[in-house]
Amino acid sequence: MKRETKPGCTLAVVGILAIAGLASPSLAEVPKNKPDPQADGKPGDASPDPLALDSFAPMWISVPRFPIDPNAQEAMHIASHFYKVIWQPQWQKVLNLSADQMQALLAINTKGLADAQRDVEQFKKLSPEEQNAQVKSWAGRPAPWRQQLDNEVRKQIETVLTPQQLQTIKAHTFPEYAVGLLYDAKVRHEIVFGADQENRLRSIVQERLARLQQEYLKRAEKTWGLLTPQQKAELPEIVKHQGPTSSVLSIAQELGFSFDNCIAGYPMLAESPVRERLQLSTEQAEQLQAVMADAGARMKKVRQAGAPQSDAENDEKNRVEAILTPQQLTTLVEINFRREVVLALGYPKKRESIGMTDQQKADLQRLNKDSSEQQYGIDREMLGKVLEIITPHQREQLIAEIDRRGG
Repeated sequence: MKRETKPGCTLAVVGILAIAGLASPSLAEVPKNKPDPQADGKPGDASPDPLALDSFAPMWISVPRFPIDPNAQEAMHIASHFYKVIWQPQWQKVLNLSADQMQALLAINTKGLADAQRDVEQFKKLSPEEQNAQVKSWAGRPAPWRQQLDNEVRKQIETVLTPQQLQTIKAHTFPEYAVGLLYDAKVRHEIVFGADQENRLRSIVQERLARLQQEYLKRAEKTWGLLTPQQKAELPEIVKHQGPTSSVLSIAQELGFSFDNCIAGYPMLAESPVRERLQLSTEQAEQLQAVMADAGARMKKVRQAGAPQSDAENDEKNRVEAILTPQQLTTLVEINFRREVVLALGYPKKRESIGMTDQQKADLQRLNKDSSEQQYGIDREMLGKVLEIITPHQREQLIAEIDRRGG
């Protein structure tokens, strides 16, 4: 089988992320940005420009308190996004849901799924021209019928949960939604979020991302330590056939979905903990920053105009290899390989293919659980720091905006 392309900064990769609304900007030092120009209209009245949203800072994707198994039943729900936690068994215990509440919520979910399927089927009956026209009229927001359904489901859920249960959920989710809203220039303007607050928020985003990246590196090293020499020898062939989509999303997650400083062939150089581990000299750091700046400028053109790649990626890769020593390059390749090993061992078939024992699987499960708890702790700590820079009046405004948008 032909070896699949690894996640360099290709136009195809950027296209995938842009369509998903996930492409983000630079991981360089936090700039002293000027306040955003005045935005017309109320925040949320029109869908913000995805590039403008992502240009504020690397994406902040909150770490769940209880990781969701994508194959588990609770991963398939119709509930308002604001109340999505109610479908997780661990959260149901935290909320102390009664049997009657569970039955009522199940009925809401069953009807919601049926209504959603009905609306989707009606949309599919439209001609391609009609579908395209409708999607364009949505201006990047969910379909009106989907918004209406979400609001209806949300109101129904609120009649089932107690005030204390609702407050528990809202107290947990407010910091996440507040941060999400602060990426929107219209919202920042509306609540008079000043330039100093913007720069402080960007600093927190950068600190959070660096700490999470450090945790990813630790998990990769500990995972590698669980394996036998024979298993380690078998992994290069398994990693070589890693699915390109999952590989791209994996590195994108670690970069905060920011590819502007992604250097072709060596995307993990965008991670500050990785650069620290390479023990770069001052001269090397400056030279790499220049390459990253050039890559960022090129990627901006690609995202805005779809400019051709030409030989720019190979040139950037060659420049990196000329800057780093052979030992540093070896270390960098090893760091990336172990990241891909973590991704591969997330799939049961790949764990079976290298003959992982039950004990190894249990150890891996515990390691992943501990790592998730560490990441969650970092995320909540940094969310708390964001709340510290928001004034009481701005907090009330954000609460009102979250309520207006229906979660």
